[in-house]
Amino acid sequence: MKKKLKLSIVVAAIVIVSIFVMVSLPVSYCASDNTLTWSYSLEECKVVTEDKSSKLKLTVKCASIESMLFPRSLKFILSDPEGNTVDTGYISSDDFVDGKETIYLDMAQGYCGQPKPGTYYLVAKTSSGKEIYNDYLTFTGAKLSIEEIRGWYKKYSDGTCALNKISMKVRNNGDLPAIIYKGRGRAGNKEDDFLLSESVMPGDELTINETIWLAYLESGKYVMHTELYSKDGQLLASHQRNITLKKTKEDVKTLGFEAIFAIGGLLAVAYLVLRRRR
Repeated sequence: MKKKLKLSIVVAAIVIVSIFVMVSLPVSYCASDNTLTWSYSLEECKVVTEDKSSKLKLTVKCASIESMLFPRSLKFILSDPEGNTVDTGYISSDDFVDGKETIYLDMAQGYCGQPKPGTYYLVAKTSSGKEIYNDYLTFTGAKLSIEEIRGWYKKYSDGTCALNKISMKVRNNGDLPAIIYKGRGRAGNKEDDFLLSESVMPGDELTINETIWLAYLESGKYVMHTELYSKDGQLLASHQRNITLKKTKEDVKTLGFEAIFAIGGLLAVAYLVLRRRR
C-alpha cells in the first residue's frame, strides 16, 4: 500500500511539473509520440538584417522533462503573404546540447530581396512530421523616406555643368527593413541610375553618399528628382527639390577677360583702317 502511495505521489509530481512548465512558457509547445518528454519554447522571434538581407531570427529553448531521452529535431517553415515558402530552417538534437539554439529564416527570396507587407505563416514540425507550433506574423511593411538631400556639380569649359555627387539621409518608419538596391537621379532631360546595397532597419536613419552622373546641363534652375528602388523594382522612396546651377566666379572672370581682349582687338583693327585712309 505504501509503495502504491509513493508511486502515485511521484506520478502526480511529474504531472504538476509538466503543467507548471507549460503554463510558465505561454508560447511553448511540446513534442513527443507517447509521453511528455521535452518542452520547447520560442524565446525570441524578431526581424533583423544580415548581409543586406531581411531575416526572421528565432531563438528556441529546449527543456527536458525526462532527461534519459534525446530531444526531437525541429523543422521551421516560413511562408510569405502570398503563401509561398520563402525559407526552411532546421535545429538538430545536437544543437540543443546547451538547451538553446538560434536560427535565421529569409523573409524574401534571393540576395537583397525586399520582404513583402502582409501576414507571414510560421510552422514548426518534429522530425516525425508532427506539427507542434504555428503562428501568424503581420507586418505593414517598410516605409522609407528621403529626409534631406545635397548635391555637388562641376563646371566645364563649354559652360555646361555635371551633377556628380549626392548625399541623402533616409529614414525607415515601417516595421520591416528597407533593402535598397538601386537609385535614380533626374534633372532636366538627363537621367542616371546607380547601384546600391543598403539596408535600413525599422526606426533607423542612414546617410547615403553616392556618385551620380548628370552631364551637359546648362546653367540655370532645375527640379532634381531622386528615387530609391528595391531589387524587384518596387519604389521605396522618392524626393524632389529645386536646384540652381550657377556660373562660378572663375567663369565670370574668364568671360570678363575675353570681353576685354575682344574690344582691344576691334580697336586695333579700327585704328589700322583709319590710318590707311589717311
